[in-house]
Amino acid sequence: MQTWTFLARILPERVPIRFGQPIDGTWASDLGFEYTFSLRVSDAHVVMNLSAPDGIDLFTLRNCALEQIGSLVALVGYERGLAFEIDILAANRVDADGTMFFGIGIPSLMERRQKGPEFELSNDLVLAVMADVGAQIALKNFKLAIRVAVDSGFYCFRAIEAAMQSMKEHPSDQDAKGWTQLRGDLRVERGAIDFVKKHSDLPRHGKPSVIMDVDRGKVFRITDEIVGRYLKYLVGGRHALAEEAFPMLTAD
Repeated sequence: MQTWTFLARILPERVPIRFGQPIDGTWASDLGFEYTFSLRVSDAHVVMNLSAPDGIDLFTLRNCALEQIGSLVALVGYERGLAFEIDILAANRVDADGTMFFGIGIPSLMERRQKGPEFELSNDLVLAVMADVGAQIALKNFKLAIRVAVDSGFYCFRAIEAAMQSMKEHPSDQDAKGWTQLRGDLRVERGAIDFVKKHSDLPRHGKPSVIMDVDRGKVFRITDEIVGRYLKYLVGGRHALAEEAFPMLTAD
């Protein structure tokens, strides 16, 4: 077994959520393993101990912790009529020497970009996004996919769907036409989109869902590439992307 202590905060911190007693539980994850947890909440700060079998990667356990803390905070928010967010800061392995500090990004996405701390955006890109509702919806959902781990597939697929809807010649056209347009103009194989979709079907219908971190990373890489291509498509005046510059995007 491995035991980790997760440190988190509930935002905004100006609302001092606290519980007098620890909250303990055992959960059988649909990923095929069982874990136990004990969490304490004081003045919008959370300390959570989580024990799980060896072999489960830390980022998957982080998502388990986020799900349990998030359920509690969602209940508090419902009871109070308030909106809260969870920020997991760090994890320390109790039974071994190991500490991890979590950032606000997705490592695989940050590696793809390899950009410095300064934010540089071309004027053409900014204007293209501001003029296109589909791009705005896609980017909002991509942001939510980063923040809500268990529903990453749901929000990623919605981001792709937003691009598809925007690419229709007429809003009333059948979705099939939009998907054909997206796959052709952005050079995307159906299998890549289907991989994201299979991780969206359960949460979009209100059913419990789980996702391993390795699959979450693949969902992000595919969605990131499609959204990025869509933005280039907009900047280029809505012309199909060139075959020589954009190899066919597959699920592999």
